[in-house]
Amino acid sequence: MDRLIFTAVSGASRSLSQQEIHANNLANVNTEGFRSDLDNALTQQVNGEGYASRYLAEPTQGGVNMAPGAVRETGRDLDIAVKGDGLITLRSGNREVYTRNGQIDVNAEGELSVNGLPLEGDNGPIVLPPFSSVAIGEDGVITIVPDDGGYCCTDGRRPHQAGEYSRRRAA
Repeated sequence: MDRLIFTAVSGASRSLSQQEIHANNLANVNTEGFRSDLDNALTQQVNGEGYASRYLAEPTQGGVNMAPGAVRETGRDLDIAVKGDGLITLRSGNREVYTRNGQIDVNAEGELSVNGLPLEGDNGPIVLPPFSSVAIGEDGVITIVPDDGGYCCTDGRRPHQAGEYSRRRAA
C-alpha cells in the first residue's frame, strides 16, 4: 500500500481545519465580545524509505486571541467593555461560563444577564431592585436610582466590593 496517501490526507485534513477556523472567525467578526480562535499545528517528518521531504501535519490544541477588539458607544447604560484579560462570569445550569460580551440586559425580576444567562456575582446572581437609572463604574460597582426616589451609591462610609450596592434616602 502506498503510504504517501497518508501524507496527502494529513495535509488536506489540516487545510480543512484551517478553513473552518478562519470561516468561524470571519462569520463572528461583528459578534459582541467574540474572540478569534488561534490555529496551531506541528509538522513531523516521516522516517523510513522514500523521500526525505515527507512531512505529516499534526493538529495541536489551539487557543483564543484575547486581544481587545474595537469598542463602540452603544448609548445603553448597562453595556460595558471589559478591559485587559478580564472575563464576565455567567451561570449556565450548574456551571460557570465566561464571556467578554458586555451587552448586559435586565429582566422583569431585576436579574442581570448576557444572552439569557444570569450574571454571576460573588454570592450568586446579581439582582437589582426596581430602578429609574443605572450606571456601572470602571471598577464594576453598580449604582442605581431606585423607582421610589432614594438612591444607591458608594457613600464613602464603608468600602464596597464589586457588585455591591447600598441604599440612602435622597434629601
